Amino acid sequence: MKIEFMMDSPQDEVHTQQSPHEVQMESITKKTQRGGNFGLEEDCLIVSAWLNASLDAVQGKEQKHKTYWNRVWEYFNKKTFTSTRNANSPMNRWSTIQLQTNKVVGILASIKMANPSGVNEQNKIIKAKEAYLKVQAVPFKFDHCWNILRHQPKWLELVTKPQKPQMIRRSTATSSPSTLESIHPGEDEVSHASFVDLERPPGRKAEKND
Repeated sequence: MKIEFMMDSPQDEVHTQQSPHEVQMESITKKTQRGGNFGLEEDCLIVSAWLNASLDAVQGKEQKHKTYWNRVWEYFNKKTFTSTRNANSPMNRWSTIQLQTNKVVGILASIKMANPSGVNEQNKIIKAKEAYLKVQAVPFKFDHCWNILRHQPKWLELVTKPQKPQMIRRSTATSSPSTLESIHPGEDEVSHASFVDLERPPGRKAEKND
């Protein structure tokens, strides 16, 4: 009986209680795991998941928007480490990665088109990032993603596909934009067209042309 009393005593309870600092740190840790900022490893995993889903020869162009991103999330979730993010998190993060990377790609394309003499490929990339910094007021922070994407045929197909600005303008005026199109409508032709081709369910373009 004496042992039981000692185990249930207030002193023992105080001893096992967490300090305010420990409680705060635990809260921060849980927040980081569930919905905090994405780390480099998570970003690379999202890019890998996008490539894995996009390169599926059978389903790549046939799956609907929700189904597509559920597949990306399933891939992400199987490979994940401490994150318990929901299905929307990889989609939203990918849209940010793609949008910002497309901005640098667009600037780089303009520099290459100008073809400055005595400037090699690496210096052109540096100039593109400097121009991005001027416009965005923050440095480009997705090098780790771009390094994975830049030589992938699927990515190259998206960023080099011929633009159809008239079709994009007409679709904006006559139909409701998709979720990703509404983020920055008309802001960047390369980025905008990539979102249209990647995220729109099959058949939407045909419906608009009818």
